[in-house]
Amino acid sequence: MSSSELIRTTSRVALAGILALAAGLAAAPAASADEVYPRPAGTSIEFLGHGWGHGNGMSQYGSLGGAQAGKGWQEILAHYYTGTTLGSIGSPTIRVRVASLGTTVQALPATGLQVTWDLTNASVLPTTRNGSTIARWRLAPAAKVAGTKTKFILQYLPSGSSTWAHYGTASVPSTGAFLNPTSGTVTTLRGSTQVVYRGQVRGTLIGSAGAESLVPVVALPLESYLLSVVPSESPASWPAAALSAQAVAARSFAEYHRRYLPISSAWYDVYDDTRSQVFAGTKVGSVNKEYASSTAAVNATARQAMFYDGAVVYAQFCSSSGGYTNTGSKPYLKAVPDPWDAVASNPNHTWQKTVAIATIENAYPSVGRLEALRITSRSGHGDEGGRVLGITVEGAAGSVATTGISFASKVGLKHHWFTPQLPGSSPSYPRDVTGDGHADVVAVEASGGALRVYPTTGAGAWKTPIRSGSGWTGYAKVLTAGTWDGDPVSDLIVQDKAGGLFLRSGTGAGTFSAAVKIGSGWTIHNLVMPVGDFDGDGLTDLIARRNDGVLFLYAGNGVGGFATGAGRQIGSGWGPFTAVFSPGDFSGDGRPDLLARAADGTVYLYRGNGIGGWVLPRTTVATGWEQYTALTSPGDFTGDGESDVLARTSDGTLYVIPGTGSGAFMTRAKVGAGWNIFSKILL
Repeated sequence: MSSSELIRTTSRVALAGILALAAGLAAAPAASADEVYPRPAGTSIEFLGHGWGHGNGMSQYGSLGGAQAGKGWQEILAHYYTGTTLGSIGSPTIRVRVASLGTTVQALPATGLQVTWDLTNASVLPTTRNGSTIARWRLAPAAKVAGTKTKFILQYLPSGSSTWAHYGTASVPSTGAFLNPTSGTVTTLRGSTQVVYRGQVRGTLIGSAGAESLVPVVALPLESYLLSVVPSESPASWPAAALSAQAVAARSFAEYHRRYLPISSAWYDVYDDTRSQVFAGTKVGSVNKEYASSTAAVNATARQAMFYDGAVVYAQFCSSSGGYTNTGSKPYLKAVPDPWDAVASNPNHTWQKTVAIATIENAYPSVGRLEALRITSRSGHGDEGGRVLGITVEGAAGSVATTGISFASKVGLKHHWFTPQLPGSSPSYPRDVTGDGHADVVAVEASGGALRVYPTTGAGAWKTPIRSGSGWTGYAKVLTAGTWDGDPVSDLIVQDKAGGLFLRSGTGAGTFSAAVKIGSGWTIHNLVMPVGDFDGDGLTDLIARRNDGVLFLYAGNGVGGFATGAGRQIGSGWGPFTAVFSPGDFSGDGRPDLLARAADGTVYLYRGNGIGGWVLPRTTVATGWEQYTALTSPGDFTGDGESDVLARTSDGTLYVIPGTGSGAFMTRAKVGAGWNIFSKILL
């Protein structure tokens, strides 16, 4: 059997295995399938996601949650870095490429300021020159000659002047640096903003001889480096255990790069930004970038790093894991549950992002008009199946298969753990085809095949009927599908005698649009009924009974078609029932139910469990109903907010049998006559 080409699967693709079934009902095994999210009717797609960053190693918000739960920094680290141990590494020099300084290396004069050309010998720099106060010092490349290694020149800017003056030329073509053993810091410039760094502010000339580029690098003891990194990565206001865990992770990460993976082995080990870890310096302008609390955390964990098999670990960390860490490239970067990440202050544990469809189409222009997003694989860890590993963007002109990481980056999502959110169906009860919010009844005339819509007042009475069309008796089945195509108006689904299934969308005026085919092969079913949202995914569903009495759930995709997995068996043994229909929530628990009439007139209530199955056991709610030739329920007919049933007797009398809202009926009341002119009163 085929269904709509545009189909969707939620993470509950394997629900069949957990259904509790009554009266001989048996569950069928579920098959895994791609998740397919068709293009919605609007201009954007809402994404629900978890986490921020790559997800490997420690979640910084998780460390906060762990600290607030009373965990020590050692326990926090052990949770995120499986099988690691602690050890001492000393305080070696770490070299940081400070891209924020641009392509110049400057220093403001200060007592004790020195310059070195070979990183070994240094000369003290004066604060005045030729009778003028020196405003700045600068390292700059000398005139470049192709094929000849370029040397640095040292320049100074006299106070009040805009012209740099020559002070000296390096004796060797290598690295120049400013340093100050007296204060331990150098004040340089980021544009016009003063920035204070500990250690040396170096200029390096990188590239082929005579065509070098100047790259600024700050070199300083690893422990001094951490004084800026820790509060730049985790707020200094966080608990000591979280800051201490951050200090050890940052120290391990930097030392791993220094030992095994320097960014440029001759010149620098790490970047000063999120490509490595954030290093702001000691002071930027008037703002201090080191804090007493974070400094205390660095000192409390002094020289401690994590080891695995005798080697310092690649201690990756991220802002938020979303509740489950990601599998990294190292044996100690395992995917582990992360309940600490759900700390109340974490804005990234769960997030929502609206992305314009045009943004996706612009990111993947070769697909043309977007038709669907197909998630082909996930990590298997956490909510909704975890992080997206593979996704295919499908369009009218073609498709592009890519990774979840790449897709998230291109369309602006925080992380590759996400699920597109189709708009949920509007409530299907009461069944409203006229757009006034009240229950309506639809029937097909036996003579001529015209369709009649009987609007209600919402209080147990009728408005003027709407009569339209002809030929409706030519359909093998006609049913009120509820809100099938995503707007709040109820729709009709019809089946022709060849088994083709068609949607006829409600216009809101009691009429219906032209038929659109959504399936084939439906002659195998002798009954198809609307049921509202039976599986709990927020979208309207159908239930169908096969000719051999097997019951199937056909989950809707919310935009006029069926979800992947539609046609999942949910029971057997339903053949003997002479009527099966759904009144919506009859029992009062907020979940759609089914009513089934046996040949002897006994009516049973099958309470839905909200996830596509039943609450055991079934209960008897009425007897003597063999007198009725048609049964249906539009939901609340009387206006008391509870689901009711309409029943027709052989003489054409129509009765309302009000529901109590708790799984029982009240006394019936006559609401019409002459209803035996109809061949079908729609379910």
